[in-house]
Amino acid sequence: MRGRGRPGIGLCPGIYLFGPMLVVNSSGKDITHLFSGKMRQLLQLLILRGDEKYGGFRSEELSEQIWPEEDLRSAKNSRNVLISRLRHALEPLQGANVVHKKGKWGFECSQGAYCDFLAVRQHLARPNHDELLDVARLLPVLERGPLLKDESYPWLDPIRTEVHDQVVRLLLRMSGSPGGPAPDDTRLRIAETMLLFEP
Repeated sequence: MRGRGRPGIGLCPGIYLFGPMLVVNSSGKDITHLFSGKMRQLLQLLILRGDEKYGGFRSEELSEQIWPEEDLRSAKNSRNVLISRLRHALEPLQGANVVHKKGKWGFECSQGAYCDFLAVRQHLARPNHDELLDVARLLPVLERGPLLKDESYPWLDPIRTEVHDQVVRLLLRMSGSPGGPAPDDTRLRIAETMLLFEP
């Protein structure tokens, strides 16, 4: 099975959410350890649901998701401290930013910053696919494994189910590309990757 663990070497700088979460700096070094548990959860939530498509989060909504056990004042203090720490931890990834616009928190990738989840979702949103190009660009990403493989939050389950369904449909199309049948070794890789995403 090709589900990959934490391949810090050979990946471009960026944030990887397929498979175990991985953050790689501009030197190719794994810096995931710099993100504490709450910081990881906040970053994941902002990436998965904090962009323009979903409108981001009001401060109160973030507090409800990350600090449900705290009162409003305590949650506000915790939120401000954690966002400051997260922004600092993201500095080695130029263009990966926590943003606050029109009263809502979100996440943006710009200036060449990379996030595998955003890249896959952007591809899935395109009406027309070059299936052979899909294989070259997306299969190495998806081979790392399920979305946030080692994470478990109540808010994550429906997102993971939705994404995995979309990925399986994409892999099915990739295996039967209209541009011609994929080579046998590629078909085997696609089949193995599908097993990682099917329940």
